[in-house]
Amino acid sequence: MRNEGVIDDDTRMSYLVARVNDPYNLSGTQTGQRPDLAFGSFVVARIEGRKLDAAARIPRSLVKNNEVPVYHDGKLQLKPVTVLRHIDGESVVTEGVASGDLLVTTSLEYPVAGMALERFDQRVADKPATDPAVAPAAVDAPQQGER
Repeated sequence: MRNEGVIDDDTRMSYLVARVNDPYNLSGTQTGQRPDLAFGSFVVARIEGRKLDAAARIPRSLVKNNEVPVYHDGKLQLKPVTVLRHIDGESVVTEGVASGDLLVTTSLEYPVAGMALERFDQRVADKPATDPAVAPAAVDAPQQGER
């Protein structure tokens, strides 16, 4: 089976191509079991995908040049990732992001590996940042185990 990569704007249907053995029952072995399958017919099908045991769905906007920004001990790390596919506004990442990684969700104008970061969730609300060279960063853990 393959996806044609086209989604109908009106029906939101995706066009798939599947191989069906003997769709016109030329062998005569399918007597009474199913009707002939004409070319271009619409069918209802059950398609089973593969389960991804070690995958995470993260915001697509975080992936730049196959790297994601990660907060580690007050510093920015740019971790290389393997992206399996993009779904809507998310990326399915199969390698590079581990459980417990804290993804930097704040947009950083010029991210440089090793730059100092300060977590928003660890700042006292009424206390300003102590060092103007430290970039404040919102962090979030990726959703693990998604398919």
